[in-house]
Amino acid sequence: MIDILRHAPGVLFRVLMPIHWISWEVSVVPFKAIGNADSEQKRDSLIEAWVKTMTHQLSNVMVTGAIMSSVIVGSFTWTIFDQTLPTAMTIIRTLWFSSLILSITAVGVALHQSVFLARMANVPEFYSVMVDILCFETRMGKMKPRQEQVLIWLLAVGLLEWSLGLWFGGFVVFLWDLTKMAQQDQTLSDKMVAGLVGLAVFMSVFIYFFSILGLWRGALKSRHVMNIE
Repeated sequence: MIDILRHAPGVLFRVLMPIHWISWEVSVVPFKAIGNADSEQKRDSLIEAWVKTMTHQLSNVMVTGAIMSSVIVGSFTWTIFDQTLPTAMTIIRTLWFSSLILSITAVGVALHQSVFLARMANVPEFYSVMVDILCFETRMGKMKPRQEQVLIWLLAVGLLEWSLGLWFGGFVVFLWDLTKMAQQDQTLSDKMVAGLVGLAVFMSVFIYFFSILGLWRGALKSRHVMNIE
């Protein structure tokens, strides 16, 4: 019973947020490899590869976050907002302002982490320090990833993804109100716009999640990726 309760949060996380769980599982792999490398040379090589990859990822987050912030701010300048109902506008502003905050936060987190990696690279015993940061030694003498570190290095991308999702949610509300969905005065033109743009939205969401799941699930199933204890 105790063992079931201990694993319950992980199972719940896997069921409710499968994409985030898959990303988490794959992100843990480099930490395991670094902590359990069979030689210092291999360990150092793995750390260098991880730092290089992470630096590129953080750079992408900063660029994408800046673009995303510009898109959000620019969305508020649409003159067509004058036709938006107060209730819909309240929802849109709530979602888009929240999206903007998360986007800017993602850029800030990515910037700080990039600076951290750049400065730590000049610290003596850099590789040993990074092992201590990313992993801890169990009573059995095996190195395991620090869960909080896995979360920290996923934060920037995660915040940006949530920012994108919130903006998209606000756009759907905007489209719903603009095309007068579920209203008696909806015209044929409104129905055509709602149908075609709605189809584009559905296809975009489907392709987005299909791409993510296809890549990450493929990585999880690979015996060359997930076989590190």
